[in-house]
Amino acid sequence: MIKKIFILILLSVYMHAKVHYAKVEPYESVVIKSSVSGLVTKVDLDAEGTTVHSRRVIYLDDYLDKINLKSARENLSIIRETLKRQEEYFKRIDKLKTASKTQKDNAFYNFSSTKTKYLDIQTKIAQLEDTIAKKTLVLENKYLYKLMVRKGEYVNFGTPLARVDDVSRAKLVLFLEAEELEGLASKN
Repeated sequence: MIKKIFILILLSVYMHAKVHYAKVEPYESVVIKSSVSGLVTKVDLDAEGTTVHSRRVIYLDDYLDKINLKSARENLSIIRETLKRQEEYFKRIDKLKTASKTQKDNAFYNFSSTKTKYLDIQTKIAQLEDTIAKKTLVLENKYLYKLMVRKGEYVNFGTPLARVDDVSRAKLVLFLEAEELEGLASKN
């Protein structure tokens, strides 16, 4: 910051000591939008207007998602055991020359059906974990300019949640008069 002020002073002196106006802006400013729907259960209003370090500023209700996740994980462990048995049975009966084609087909159908259920539950678990993760907004070394939601509101996909600025770097905007710009390139 001191380096930027020094540069600004040098530019002022270099440009005939006129009065100049400048402002320092964040390098990047973004509006974070919700990627899931849910009820806003917690908002850290104290964090607004501060640089936030590893802090949760918005939390959406994930109670039902966590119950569904627990249930899906329990189902996965049951299906995993069933899948092992179906696969073993299919491999065993498929090698038997005395087993009929219908028995082999049924064994394969049961195995493939169980495998499909297993993969579907894995997908459901991954989706639930992703949804739960997206229901918490944690900022890492960012300036929380403005919170756009409050506790008790319901947000949908795409609802603006907060405006966040990257203050790790900044842009210096210098306001000059038109005649000062004409000779500026030749003064380097």
